[in-house]
Amino acid sequence: MKFLICIIVNIFIFSAVSKNCSKEDYDTAEFWNNYYDPEEVYKVGIKIQDALKNKDIEKLYNFIDENSNAPRKEKVLEVGFENVFEGKMIESVTSLKPSCSPVGWRGFMLGNGGVWFNGETLKITSIWHNEIEELPQDFPKWVHNKLTISPRCFSVLWVSGDNYEEYEEQYKIENKTDFRNNVGKYFINLIPIEEINTSWGEKISLAKNIVECNKNSKNLLIKNDYVELITENEWGKTFLYYKTLKKVSKNNCSNLAPYLKGTCNSSYLVNVSENSGGTYTSSDYYIYGLFTLNDSAEYLIPLKKFKSDTEGRNYIDNFEGK
Repeated sequence: MKFLICIIVNIFIFSAVSKNCSKEDYDTAEFWNNYYDPEEVYKVGIKIQDALKNKDIEKLYNFIDENSNAPRKEKVLEVGFENVFEGKMIESVTSLKPSCSPVGWRGFMLGNGGVWFNGETLKITSIWHNEIEELPQDFPKWVHNKLTISPRCFSVLWVSGDNYEEYEEQYKIENKTDFRNNVGKYFINLIPIEEINTSWGEKISLAKNIVECNKNSKNLLIKNDYVELITENEWGKTFLYYKTLKKVSKNNCSNLAPYLKGTCNSSYLVNVSENSGGTYTSSDYYIYGLFTLNDSAEYLIPLKKFKSDTEGRNYIDNFEGK
């Protein structure tokens, strides 16, 4: 009898607390260690939908920050809501009731993926939008000596972190966060340009010699909004992509690598992505500089890492006074 009463009480409490989410939704939250509250994420989904329906930029941007894959607020205000967010996308995102449960590790989706948001931070991670930022002249390519630079030339922090960790251990780098976010200032000062031997028996380099990394430039696929290289080995195909987002001044480029002995020829904010055939695609944002060193060797060097396109563009604009 006591057990039955307990069940009835629990059902009553659940019904009183959750008006929109099912017991299965709460079971799913428990599976994910309750990093989110089902009812709370449902309400956030409704608020995002309402902001889009009403074309309310201020309310929408309560859920967008520098980490979001979203257009910058000032640009949306400048060009107008309708020119950024298309009606079909808004209809797709707002036509279905928000889910109380995530789509696996990806987070919470509205519509068919027009909007994704994080259940813990309650911030939008990505929202489909038209490109409204000014893009480089050769977008999406980075052209050097009339050749398009290969995606293989863009060094990033591996998903495992092993490549940067190897440098941190070999060169006794204590401030790992600063090293990973501002790697340009560590070249020559603490780490070499050339390859190093790793603890797992291979050679790696964070800087890429242009001649070496660009040998397969003829195999590139130049699409409308990215440059692609497909490589294949015994484990399958890997798709490498990049696109230039914003030109960086040579002065800023040089300042981000103060110990390098050479000249910065060109520099861009770049989005670099990789997919190994699964559902996950890594995406990184760096400022890179193409340097000619005093020995005449040319290297493409990662200088500064960002969490998003927005963070990178804001940094460049603030630095260069735009």
